[in-house]
Amino acid sequence: MARTVVNKFIGLIKWVLFPVFDTANQICMKFLGGAVANMSFGMKWLSTAVLSPYLWGAIGADIGSFLAWMLILKKSDLSFAAPFISVQYITILLAGWFLFHEEIYIKEIIGVVFIMFGLLLIKMDKSAKQPEFMDGLGER
Repeated sequence: MARTVVNKFIGLIKWVLFPVFDTANQICMKFLGGAVANMSFGMKWLSTAVLSPYLWGAIGADIGSFLAWMLILKKSDLSFAAPFISVQYITILLAGWFLFHEEIYIKEIIGVVFIMFGLLLIKMDKSAKQPEFMDGLGER
C-alpha cells in the first residue's frame, strides 16, 4: 500500500515538473530578452547573452523539461501526454502576470477554461494509457 502511494506521488511529480521547468525556461528567456533588448545584434549582444545567468537558467530548465518529458513518455501514450503540455500555457500566462505585470484579458481566461475543459475530455478517454497517479481519478 505505501509503495503504491509513493509510486503515484513520484508519477505526479513528473507531471508537475514538466510545466514548472518549461515555465522557468520562458521566464529566464524573458529576463534574457530584457538584458539584451537595447543592444544591436553583434558580438557584444552575443557575449552578453552567453554570459548571462538567464541563458544558463533557461538551458538548465530546458534540460529539466526534457528529462521530465522522457519520464512521462516512458509510462504514458504520446496521444494522452502531449495535450497536457498545454498546462504550460496557463502557468506561463500566470507567470507573465505575476512577474512582469502583464495584463490578462478575458479572451485569455476563456482560453484557459477551454484548455482545462479539453484536458478533462482527454482524461475521460479510457483507451489511452494514462499515468499511474491518475488511476481512479474521476471514477466512481
